[in-house]
Amino acid sequence: MNISIKLPVEERKLAMKKGNERYKLYLKNVTMKKGNERYKLYLKKVNYEERKLTMKKGNERYKLYLKKVSYEERKLTMKKGSEIYKLYLKNVSYEERKLTMKKGSERYKLYLKKVDYEERKLTMKKGNERYKLYLKKVNYEERKLTMKKGNERYKLYLKKVNYEERKLTMKKGSERYKLYLKKVNYEERKLTMKKGSERYKLYLKKVNYEERKLTMKKGSERYKLYLKKVSYEERKLTMKKGSERYKLYLKKVNYEESLKLNIE
Repeated sequence: MNISIKLPVEERKLAMKKGNERYKLYLKNVTMKKGNERYKLYLKKVNYEERKLTMKKGNERYKLYLKKVSYEERKLTMKKGSEIYKLYLKNVSYEERKLTMKKGSERYKLYLKKVDYEERKLTMKKGNERYKLYLKKVNYEERKLTMKKGNERYKLYLKKVNYEERKLTMKKGSERYKLYLKKVNYEERKLTMKKGSERYKLYLKKVNYEERKLTMKKGSERYKLYLKKVSYEERKLTMKKGSERYKLYLKKVNYEESLKLNIE
């Protein structure tokens, strides 16, 4: 039933009095139909005082609002680059952030997991003021916990350890390098050497040029060892007749070996 069309003006005015049964019926049947022009108008003109009351902190309706606030609205608010998002980042309540940062709190744990990737990336840029500050002030207890062997964060640290740090560690002759050579994890090396593993294939390709150069010096102990232990499979591949490597082998075959063949 469409009250707005069928009732005389005075009658409709009476019907509109808040609390009136006919008004309640009107709200259900006419104004609240989504997509209706009057509904759109209602959304725009909804009483300012009403909204102001709703927003008073501590108010029951405010608590309800915080829980039920439209998901779409929040999603829009969080769109990076939007004006409202930039405003949010500036105006976010100091008290709220202080509470968020209390160690052990549920929100803090959540913060550690969800902390904005872009923010951390900016913080970690070398030479950046915030990075320098981070390096000085990073919590001692936090680092101590991070370093406990077997700890999940420690395992993560081992994987993600800063490339620059490792590069420094690897400088030949440095104290840290000597220490690394002694203490390098046995299990790690064992895994690296498993034939057929991806890491082994990578190792074979990327094995340090300098290291191989040293290994190949004729007369050196390591060279003699290499000649004895060179992989059977590797030699088998090398010896396949007609292969490029075999032709190369025939050209470069060791002089002493050639002499032996001649004697035979």
